[in-house]
Amino acid sequence: AHNVVMTSVDLTRQDGGDEMFGSSRAARSIVRTSNNISSWFVSVTPLSVRRWIDVRFDSVENDKEDGAAFDLIRATINLVLAGLLVAIGTSLRLPLSTTYVTFMVAMGSALADRAWSRESAVFRITGVLSVIGGWLITAGAAFVLAGIVVTVMYFGGIYVAIALAIGAMILLIHSNVSYSKKKNKPESKGDELYHKILDSRDRTETWNYLREYMGYCQIDFLRYITQAYSDVTEGFITENLHVLRKLNDTLPKEKSLLKSIRRKQTLGMRRIDPRQAIENNTWLHLSYNNSQQMVYCVMRMCEPCLEHVDNNFAPLPNSLREQFRPVRDHILELMQRSRSAIENNSYEETIAIRNEGEDLKSDISQMRKDLINHIHEDMDAYSVIYVYLNMLQESQEMISSLRHMLRAVRKIES
Repeated sequence: AHNVVMTSVDLTRQDGGDEMFGSSRAARSIVRTSNNISSWFVSVTPLSVRRWIDVRFDSVENDKEDGAAFDLIRATINLVLAGLLVAIGTSLRLPLSTTYVTFMVAMGSALADRAWSRESAVFRITGVLSVIGGWLITAGAAFVLAGIVVTVMYFGGIYVAIALAIGAMILLIHSNVSYSKKKNKPESKGDELYHKILDSRDRTETWNYLREYMGYCQIDFLRYITQAYSDVTEGFITENLHVLRKLNDTLPKEKSLLKSIRRKQTLGMRRIDPRQAIENNTWLHLSYNNSQQMVYCVMRMCEPCLEHVDNNFAPLPNSLREQFRPVRDHILELMQRSRSAIENNSYEETIAIRNEGEDLKSDISQMRKDLINHIHEDMDAYSVIYVYLNMLQESQEMISSLRHMLRAVRKIES
C-alpha cells in the first residue's frame, strides 16, 4: 500500500526531482505528438487568450506546503472526484478498482495542472504506461493462474489444496520479509545529499550540498572504474572469461547510473544562484563527460578482449605481459591516488597526478611505436596484437580523461 501511494504521488508531484521511471519509446512518441498538437493550438490561439490562460496557472500564489507533492486544491479534487466515481460505480454494481480510479484521477489532474513539464513528461508517462500495463498483465495472469489452480485442486483433492495453501503462505512470508529488508535498508550518502539538495531553500547551502554530492559521486565512480580497468586488463592477460563476462554485464548499468547522476546534477544546478551555476557549469559538465568517456574506454577494451578470449585465440605473449603489467599497475595507482585526493580534499595533489599521467601517456606512445615496428617479426600473432594495441590506445585515453576530470574537480573546489 505504501509503495502504491508513493508511486502515485511521485508521478503527480509538481516539483522536479529524481524520477522513478526511465524513458520509453512509446512515451517519447506520445510526448512528441502532444507537443506538435499543442504548438498548432498555440499558433492559432490569440495572444490575449494565451495570456489569460497562463494567468490561471500562476504558481506564485500557490499555497503548497514545504515537502508537499501538490497543493490542497488539487488534493481535494483528487479525493472528491475519485470518491464520487467509486460511489457511482458501486451503485451501478460495476466492479471498479478503487486504486485504479484514484490513480487515474491523480494523473489527469496533474496533466491539467501543468505538473508535467517537458523535462519530466516522458518519465511520468512511462510510469503511467508501466502501471496500466502492469494492471493489464496482472489481470490476464490472474485469470490464467486461477484456472490452473482450480483445475489442479479439482483433480488433486484436499492434499493439493493444503500444499497450495502452504506454498501461498511461504510466498507471502518471503515477500514480506524481502520488502521489510528493502524498506529498512539505509540510504546511501549520495541519496541523503541529493534529498538535502531538493529540500534546501538557501542557494548557498544548496551549492555546498551539490559540491559534496558531486564529490561523493566522483569517489564512488573512481572506485568502480579502477576495479573495472583492473578486471578487463587482468581478464585479458590471464584469459579469465568469467571476469570479462561479468564486467561486460556491469558496464551498461554504470553508464545508466552516470546518466542518472547527470540529471540530478542538472536539477541541482537550477536550485543555486544562476550566476554561480553558469560559472561552474563548464567544469561540472567536463567532469561528467570525462567520467562517461572512461566508461566508454573500458567498454571498447572489454568487447574485443571478451571476443578474443571467448574464441580461444592465441594468448598474449609473455614478453608483452611483462611489459604491460608495470604500466597497468601505474595507471591503477594514479586512479587510487585520484580517489584519495578527492576524498581528502587534497586538490594540490591532483597537479602531481596529472603530470605523472602526461609522462605515462608518452611511455605508452613509445610502447605502441615499438610494437608496430616489430610486429612483422611474429606474423602468427596478429589477432592478439590488434587487441593489445587497442588496450594500449584506450589506456592512453583513460589517462587523458582522468587528467581532465581532475582539472575540472580542482576548478570546482577552488
